[in-house]
Amino acid sequence: GSGSIRIDAGAVGRERAGDGASARAGDGVSAILCCGMIRSGSTVLYQIASAIVELRGIGERAGYYEPPHCPPERPRGGWAVYKVPWLCHREKELLRDGGAIALYSYRDIEEALASAYRAFQVPEGDRWLHRALTEAHHREIDQVIRHGTPSVYCFDFGRMRFHLWGVVQAVALAIPGRPLTCEEIDAIAADLALERQKARPKIAPFDPHTLLLPNHFGE
Repeated sequence: GSGSIRIDAGAVGRERAGDGASARAGDGVSAILCCGMIRSGSTVLYQIASAIVELRGIGERAGYYEPPHCPPERPRGGWAVYKVPWLCHREKELLRDGGAIALYSYRDIEEALASAYRAFQVPEGDRWLHRALTEAHHREIDQVIRHGTPSVYCFDFGRMRFHLWGVVQAVALAIPGRPLTCEEIDAIAADLALERQKARPKIAPFDPHTLLLPNHFGE
């Protein structure tokens, strides 16, 4: 009932980064990769994971990058929370070697595409490309999961939309460290609730803190 599918919990870096201690650079697990199908809530997962590591004092939000480009170097240790549109060789190696965990969001592919067409005002003649890219992305992630890649946690869009509290709790359990109190989960879920996010000022081209685009919550 948490809204996540635990592919492999393992003891992913728990000895090195758990119980509230800051993970240091080179100490094993240090990256949280938030990705997902288009229009499926990966930005919300990024916000949740960032809020959790910042609340625990064990890391920080590190922004967006597009593999195969490497993320920028970070002067501090601890957990780095990234939003990425897809996983390339480097990210898959990190997951296999225990150097990262992935939080993946998904929804019905037809719903995802319909939402993308509306939000991005995609002309009829260009929709085949969006479909091809989305289907290829889905096949790639499905292959990663089927190969038993450690530490991939999957979250359904519907659960994030209607049961955000449980998703916050599940993400907190996926990230090594002290458990969150019910009050802390309440605060994060309230701050990231859909209606509250919709009410936030829209910053063009996007808000660098939340990574929200002006049309992020378009119908």
